[in-house]
Amino acid sequence: MGCTPSQSSNCIIVGQRNQSPILEDNMKSISSAPKRNTSAEKNYYLEEDVDSQTEDYLQASMKSNTSQLSSKSSCGSWDSGVYELDEGYSHVITENSDPGKVREVDSQFVPKENLELIVEGKACPTRLSARDRDFKEQQAILELLREEGLIVRPPAKAVGGIRFELVSTQNSTTNETLVRKLPPMNIRKHKKVELTHEEIQKKLIQAEERRKKKIEERLNKMAAKDFQEIQAFAQQQTEKNKQKLEMKLHASTQSREKHLNEVQEKLKAKEEHAKQVRERKQMLARSFMYISPSETE
Repeated sequence: MGCTPSQSSNCIIVGQRNQSPILEDNMKSISSAPKRNTSAEKNYYLEEDVDSQTEDYLQASMKSNTSQLSSKSSCGSWDSGVYELDEGYSHVITENSDPGKVREVDSQFVPKENLELIVEGKACPTRLSARDRDFKEQQAILELLREEGLIVRPPAKAVGGIRFELVSTQNSTTNETLVRKLPPMNIRKHKKVELTHEEIQKKLIQAEERRKKKIEERLNKMAAKDFQEIQAFAQQQTEKNKQKLEMKLHASTQSREKHLNEVQEKLKAKEEHAKQVRERKQMLARSFMYISPSETE
């Protein structure tokens, strides 16, 4: 846009699938035109005809219905909605504008030399992993604490991670540090004192007493532990014996009840059998009593 085409280039027309009748007539006129001998005149003639054809075809396409400019029809078109500009872009001069304005822009166009092409903007941050992101956040927090006047002492290893100790700058300048200092060298040097025989014997006796006391404490602990273990073992044995006795008593009672039930069932069966025998005997005795003496003769 705004650039003049080279004079030596041949014009190529790229149209839609369904070409307009204006373009077809123009193409026929180009094919039926008489041929000149020189190649320069032929190229000039083709360029003029192609310019007129493209201008006519662009005006015809702008006047076409909106249904033909849908996504379905314009998907394979050569313009694809490039010339569908809003009213806000009416001041923009394109190839579809007035030819006079286009020529004016071409004549006024002056190419700039020694252009400084500088890309300005903010670089996109790189995507960090979760571990790197946490480390970066920690560094940012520590830097913020340093800027606010808090001094971070060297980190020390803790059970659950890293332990930090924050101290204000004012307190650190006025108060002394909490680091334990060693006593001076003259105090640290112990003077060798020569001990007498009595002092040595006294220290040996004290050491022997301490040793005996420790042995007694160990024995007492072991005895108490053994006594507790013996008591616990005896208690466990008594509980086990009680459980065994209870189980035996329960089993004996169950067997006794079962035996008694069996004996009772047997007695009931005997009584029922004896009852049936007595009833049969009584029935037979009654039948003999009703027999007549004539029948006996």
